[in-house]
Amino acid sequence: MTILGKTMNGYAYIMAFVTLAAIAFTLLAVFGDHLQIFTAVGLWAFAIVLLPPVTIPRYDLFSLWSFVILSVFVGLTVRGFYIAFNFPDPEIIDRLFLMEKTPSFFVFPALVILTGLGAMSGAYLWNPLKNKIRPNHFPIQPKRLYSAVVIILLVSLVSTILYIVFTGGLDSEFISAKRTPIPGLELTGKNYKSYGSLRFLSSLAIFAHLLVLCDLLKNNAQGLRWKIPLALLLFLLACTVPFYASVRSTIVTNFMLSSAVLFYSYKTFPILKFATAGIVLVLAVYFMTLLRSERNDSNAFSKFNPGTQAFNSLILNRNQIELAKTAHIINAIPDKLDYQYGKTIAIWLAAPIPRSLWPDKPLIQPGPIIGNKVYGQKRAGVPPAFIAEMFWNFHLPGVLIGSLLLGIILRFLHDCFRPTREKEKPCSNQIFLYVAAPMMFGYQAISSNLGYALFWLLLNFLIATLILKFIAPAAKPRVT
Repeated sequence: MTILGKTMNGYAYIMAFVTLAAIAFTLLAVFGDHLQIFTAVGLWAFAIVLLPPVTIPRYDLFSLWSFVILSVFVGLTVRGFYIAFNFPDPEIIDRLFLMEKTPSFFVFPALVILTGLGAMSGAYLWNPLKNKIRPNHFPIQPKRLYSAVVIILLVSLVSTILYIVFTGGLDSEFISAKRTPIPGLELTGKNYKSYGSLRFLSSLAIFAHLLVLCDLLKNNAQGLRWKIPLALLLFLLACTVPFYASVRSTIVTNFMLSSAVLFYSYKTFPILKFATAGIVLVLAVYFMTLLRSERNDSNAFSKFNPGTQAFNSLILNRNQIELAKTAHIINAIPDKLDYQYGKTIAIWLAAPIPRSLWPDKPLIQPGPIIGNKVYGQKRAGVPPAFIAEMFWNFHLPGVLIGSLLLGIILRFLHDCFRPTREKEKPCSNQIFLYVAAPMMFGYQAISSNLGYALFWLLLNFLIATLILKFIAPAAKPRVT
């Protein structure tokens, strides 16, 4: 973390450059190419979310806010350049984003997004919730830790095998194919089976991976010869179902979780190891994209080009927070989309109930509704992202109040659970709890929808807390 204190001024330089560029592209959008509104908004949004890194001393690279920045940078800034310059093809850009709308169509949604992000950044810096509940430092009992790891490994392995068997097997036609039973696309109907319980149980392997990784990176760790292969095995197991079902975001998330453990476990962040693992991740994600789109082409592997095409697969979609998507959702209210008045958030209370017990359980994820009613899709869903979801529920007051509350919650969670250094490095249990539970909440909330983010925040906290109680039963939280 010492690296951050040395580079804090760097954030200010980046923000100054981005602000100047935003001014230039705003003038260009007004007096020249009106489509440059996408670059201008993307740059202004990026400058707004850079306020906390510039203002907070020794800003934490893996804070919850950093993943808000990541979503804004990918979904608004980089994608804004793609749209404004019609890259890689005007037809693709129009089909995915513009949908034959003129630049003026996006002005009001742009102001809504910038207002929401401004309120969120201001609330994060305001930080009104000063009381903190911090987990104790306590030694983890190795025998209990690896007993928990073995149990999780077996449960995850069996669940992974059963999920693959029940959803098509190992036929090449199904591996990494986009299919109906995927996380984030819950359909209704008595004949529909998503096997969500098996997906969930298979995903528990990432908790075991983080436990082993925290243990092997602690001071004076022993047994590295078998702990390192075990950690790798658990990571691969956690990525098996996402790879099989072509859920690329889960694999990227697992990589981020592992990277955060490395960051908090070393005095200085191991950039070379991070970069090497990142290259492997890019290759894997692009390979999944190739399998998804070219599986019926006998020459598919001749198209394997992990350069520009791999980056395009990250940008040319409707994920993350995004101006065009927000505009189309706002335009669809109330003719195609009725105001929800909190329903998209509250409906997640029904998520834990298996569909086998409630065959007619209502739709949980709002993505399929957006995909069908706004974009005319019949299979894939489009997550609304936070700003559009708040507008969909409560119009402009929802955007403003919701953004303020989300900023406060993000800062509170970060200050409460961020690993703190004592002597050489934070305690393993602090690293595990923070990384496994709240760290990705900001990204999930702003990129997908709030109910989804809150559900997984609470569930991950429950799982991580139960694991910690098992491996160190004497530990109790304290209030400071």
